[in-house]
Amino acid sequence: MALPRPLARLFTPHRAFDGDSTPLSVAVGIVLLVAAASAVSLSMAATPIAAAVDGTVTVDNPSRPSEFVCEPSTDDAIEWNDETPESCTQPKQLERPLAGYAQSAVSGLAVPAFVSVVSAWLLSTAWLFAFGGDRENGSLATLAGDTSWALVPLLVPAAVRPLLLGRTAERHQYGGTIESVEATARSAAAGAPLDPLFVVSAVALLWSGGILAVILQRRRDATRTEAAVVAAVPVVAVLVASYVQNPSPEPELTAVGSLFLLFGLLYALFPVQLIRFNARFELIGFRGDVEPEDWYVALHRFGGLLAACVGFLITAAPTLLV
Repeated sequence: MALPRPLARLFTPHRAFDGDSTPLSVAVGIVLLVAAASAVSLSMAATPIAAAVDGTVTVDNPSRPSEFVCEPSTDDAIEWNDETPESCTQPKQLERPLAGYAQSAVSGLAVPAFVSVVSAWLLSTAWLFAFGGDRENGSLATLAGDTSWALVPLLVPAAVRPLLLGRTAERHQYGGTIESVEATARSAAAGAPLDPLFVVSAVALLWSGGILAVILQRRRDATRTEAAVVAAVPVVAVLVASYVQNPSPEPELTAVGSLFLLFGLLYALFPVQLIRFNARFELIGFRGDVEPEDWYVALHRFGGLLAACVGFLITAAPTLLV
């Protein structure tokens, strides 16, 4: 009995991808579904992690004005500070539960996780289009449509994340400071190395890599060896990066990485269009259209792909996939 087409593309892709390609509208729906599931999964994971964090921390009371406002004035010329504000009667410091900081830190990963899934789809498409098989076969739209199926295995770790963390969250040492609690909570939610969640995510990623390899064979006439190598490189890179990276880099790095990722993807996916667009401004005063040479297009495509890969790593996106 033959499997339905959607299941066949996951479990018997070597047969399912022989037919028609996936429409872009369907592909976008698949990607958004996986991205939303990943974001919701991390939001739900905040609860068991917060339950595993004990202790409190002393913080400054944000509702109390500064000492300059609360201290009585001894200068007759300053009349506005003659009376002490009522809010100055509040304590200078408060005891706050560390669990709240852990929950907030994990919940803050939901949006980056959503963006990471979408970025992974676009980057995978650009990677296959640049390196895989016969470039005369398999259009960019065809690869983009089929590559979306490689993200579906990521639904497995998204589904089991809250359940696994409900049993393993207490194993982590969260520390007694806000910084250590937030860092450990993010690491646990993303799947700390050698945790059951990390193992499940790694298996799902290998499954995705297998689907990518089959897509290269079927859509771009790549040999089995070539397809395996091209698909294995990003899979191994994501696994290694997720093992060593912090799931929440500094905001400055995130901003820089996002720019690299955005402009890199544009040049990796649409080099000819961007070259022509730039030429309109560079060749003002000239007549006729100028077609770029193949080597010039390739230079922009591979340069953009390199920039996108660097941006993907800088933003710590791999840690939110695995």
